[in-house]
Amino acid sequence: MPVLSNMNISSTSNLISFVATYTILVSVGIEGGEQQAGNVLEYIGLEPDSEYKDVPVVLTANTGETETVNVSFTTTALELTTKPSKPVSSTTAILLAETNMSDAEVSCGFEYKRNDAPADMDGTKVFCPVASGQMAGRLKNLKDDVYYKYRAFYQSAAGNMYYGDWQYIFTGDVAVEFDPILYTYGATVVRENEATISGYALAGSEDFTEQGFEYWAETRANNGANAPRRMPAALNEHFFVQASGIALHATLTDLDAGTVYKYRVYGKVGDQYYYGSEQTFTTQGTYTPPTYTITFANWDGTELQTSQVEEGTLPEYTGATPERPEDEQYTYSFNGWTPTIVIASADATYTATYTATPKSQGIEDIQGDDVQCTKVLRDGQIVILRGEKVYSITGQEVR
Repeated sequence: MPVLSNMNISSTSNLISFVATYTILVSVGIEGGEQQAGNVLEYIGLEPDSEYKDVPVVLTANTGETETVNVSFTTTALELTTKPSKPVSSTTAILLAETNMSDAEVSCGFEYKRNDAPADMDGTKVFCPVASGQMAGRLKNLKDDVYYKYRAFYQSAAGNMYYGDWQYIFTGDVAVEFDPILYTYGATVVRENEATISGYALAGSEDFTEQGFEYWAETRANNGANAPRRMPAALNEHFFVQASGIALHATLTDLDAGTVYKYRVYGKVGDQYYYGSEQTFTTQGTYTPPTYTITFANWDGTELQTSQVEEGTLPEYTGATPERPEDEQYTYSFNGWTPTIVIASADATYTATYTATPKSQGIEDIQGDDVQCTKVLRDGQIVILRGEKVYSITGQEVR
C-alpha cells in the first residue's frame, strides 16, 4: 500500500508547505534533513520568486514504511514593507514591518544605524519573528537627540539579503504610551502527553515583569457512551509556564492524552496582564480517566465500604444504613456523611455522622420529693417507676 495518496503544495516567498493527505502519514521531511511530525512540512530559508525542481520529500507512515516523492514548485515574490516606527520613551522605539513571509521564518529582522552614518557603512542587525504578516522589534538605549534609520530584512539560507525601504526614528519628543504586542502561534509538535507551542511578546512603553504561556485542558476528545464525564476542577485549571525573549517557545509536558487544550501568550506589567489570542490543540491517543480509592467509615473508624471510583464520578454508598449503639445518655440516628461527598478527584474517606437524642430529658418535674424514681426498660421503651406509677421519659404518666 503506498504511503502517499495525494499531496497539495503551497508556498510563500521563502517557505514551501507540503500537505500530504494519506491518513496514516506520521512525518514528512526533506531527504537528508529533519523529519517533522504530522503531514505538513515547513521548508524555510528559500529564495523568493525562484523555481525549485525535483526536491526529494520523504514521507513516513505509522507502519514505518517510507516513500520519497520528488516535487517542484516556484516561490512567490517577497513582500517586505518597513513601516514608521513608534517611539515609546525617550530611549526606546518599536520597529514595524509588513511581509508575506511565514510565521515559521527565523532569518529576518531589522537593520538600523544613525541617519548621519556613511552610506556604505553596514548597520546593526537584530532578528525578529514574523506574526501573521507583521514584524515588530523593540530598540532600546537610543539617544533622544539623534536621528536613526532602519529597514526590514530577510536573509535566505544561501546568505542572500533582501531589504525593505528605510524609515526613520526620533525619540526626542515622545509623549505617548503603547501597550504590548502579543501573538499566539499554533502548536508545532503534539503527542500524547506533550506539545510544543510558540508565540510573540513585544513589550510596550514598560518592560514585562513576567511573560510566557497560560494553558488549560478544555474538554476530553473521546466520543461515545464510554467517554469520561466532564470534571470541571481538572478541565479548567489554568497553568502558567514562563518563557524569555520576543519569540517565545515552550514544551508542555505531563499532558493528558485525547484531550483538547487551549493556550495563549501572556505578558505582565506590574499587576496588569496582557494576552495574545487563544489557540487550540488536541493531544494524541485516548484519554483514560484515573480511579481513586473512596472509603466510607462509621463513627468509630470502622470501614463500611471501600471501592475504586472513576475520575469525574460522584461516589455512592450502597451498603446498609450505618448504625451507632446507644449509650447511657443518648440514642443515635444516622444523619449523613462528613465531609460532603464530591465528584472524585483524589482518594477520600467519608465518615458517618449521627444525631444524638438524650435519654433523660423531661423527668425533672417528677423527681421533686422523697419518693424514689427508678429508670427501667420495658417492651423496648425507657420508662420511669415512681411508687406505683409509671412515667415516660418526657414526664407523661403512662398508668
